[in-house]
Amino acid sequence: MVDERPYPARDDLLLDDGAAASASETLSGLAALRRRPGITDASLLLGNGAITLEDIVREELRPLLKAWLDQNLPAMVERLVQREIRRITRDVD
Repeated sequence: MVDERPYPARDDLLLDDGAAASASETLSGLAALRRRPGITDASLLLGNGAITLEDIVREELRPLLKAWLDQNLPAMVERLVQREIRRITRDVD
């Protein structure tokens, strides 16, 4: 049987009432802005509209990844090299 309720049950909601109201108000404001004369989709873009979300995430993650690698890579390489040396020299005797 198909659930014909227009909205999900109260315990199935992802947002509480305050967050839903805030999101609805923000989206209504954006929709009203689009209806103003002289406003085009291109004029609503913030910053460089050619930059994708993937580009932004990559740019933000780059320094975090560099810091993590600077901190962890030397120990990882040393451990792996030692393991490989033990494996190779095990057969030398």
